Amino acid sequence: MSRQTQSKDRQYLLQNSNINQDNFVYFWGKDAEGYTSDLSKSHLFNYEEVMAQHAKRTSDIPHHVDAMQSIGANAVDRDALLRLQRDMLGKAIRDAALAAGICSQDQSLTEPQLLMLADDLGAAAADTVKRNEYSLKHIQAESLMTRLARTNAAIPHGNASEEYSKILATQLGPGMS
Repeated sequence: MSRQTQSKDRQYLLQNSNINQDNFVYFWGKDAEGYTSDLSKSHLFNYEEVMAQHAKRTSDIPHHVDAMQSIGANAVDRDALLRLQRDMLGKAIRDAALAAGICSQDQSLTEPQLLMLADDLGAAAADTVKRNEYSLKHIQAESLMTRLARTNAAIPHGNASEEYSKILATQLGPGMS
């Protein structure tokens, strides 16, 4: 089962981030009537519902029910939510770094190390995009060269090399051919 499918099968709570009282997080109440800090009195949404509401009002923030319940209290205070989000972000960075092969499974990571890994992942992603763009330009140029080679007879005096150079310079940009 894919990660996206797993997310769509889960239940969600919807936090109203506009309410700032008593250091507690307020969620939509059951049947979307009012707001509550009590998880047991909160409305449970499916993926489509929570995303539709979040699209209408971005101050309504979706949370997985199991993540909120993992805090271990019936009411979620803002400090506990921030700690949970910090830990979840750290796990996501670590998992991405593991998948990219830039850290090992048994490696213990501190917050500064996680930030450095996030920078490394960003740089690697940017490099990949540049390489893919460069490769695409070369593929396009090779395709043009192949077409030119087929029509070489149509070029006066059969001097295709000058034409190739012009096309490569146009497709790849200066200094790229």
